[in-house]
Amino acid sequence: MRYLIDHKTSGHRVSWTGILTQIVISGFTGFIGGLYGHEEGYSPFMTLIFAGLGGFVGGKLLEWLWQRFFTA
Repeated sequence: MRYLIDHKTSGHRVSWTGILTQIVISGFTGFIGGLYGHEEGYSPFMTLIFAGLGGFVGGKLLEWLWQRFFTA
């Protein structure tokens, strides 16, 4: 959804590869968010919230994590 919103406002052409890439990224970050909630011992409901938020922010979460852990 984020991919479509960004490309509609910018006027760029929508590609299926870009859509599939965004789905994979959102799924991965949702998994990471759910894994975090589970490992921290949160309730199943809170774990679902973390997974949903992780999936929603997608690539921005990956950028933040990369900057936090891999830049000096």
